[in-house]
Amino acid sequence: MSPEENLALFKAIRDQASTAAVPAADGMAEQFDGDVGRVLKMHAHAPMPAGAPHKRAYGIFYKAAPGAPPAFASGDLLASMVRRPASGGITASALVGNVAVYAAVQEFGLDTWASGPFMQWHNDQGWWRKRLVHQNRHPFFSRALETELANGSLSRAAANRFEAHMALLG
Repeated sequence: MSPEENLALFKAIRDQASTAAVPAADGMAEQFDGDVGRVLKMHAHAPMPAGAPHKRAYGIFYKAAPGAPPAFASGDLLASMVRRPASGGITASALVGNVAVYAAVQEFGLDTWASGPFMQWHNDQGWWRKRLVHQNRHPFFSRALETELANGSLSRAAANRFEAHMALLG
């Protein structure tokens, strides 16, 4: 190979690599989104009894173990996952998130105080009246991230997409 051909090859590699950050970031986002979904499906509630008036388990009280991911019931938390494709040039970023109003409460926990004398609600366990409701943490995002960082799946997802993008160079 002549010096000119080498230079042309190196420039082609540089140009191809300079656009590989977007597919690599997309691969990581896809991996993370899938792993969050797997964490959300780790624990499931018992199915609704036959003849239930609802397709979803609204009003049924489930107590999840503190620190465990939320148990899969209606599927709304999983259905509320969003992923924005990567954008950028030499560096790129993608977004994975959840738009459910209670997603952050599940991830981080929350204390809710009554604005009046007490809060009240009804479910299959009867009527509840409380001044304070403490919601334990039920991490699903951080659980997925800890697992991915420990097993290297995020790095592998990025490397696989980078390699596939570079293979287009031929």
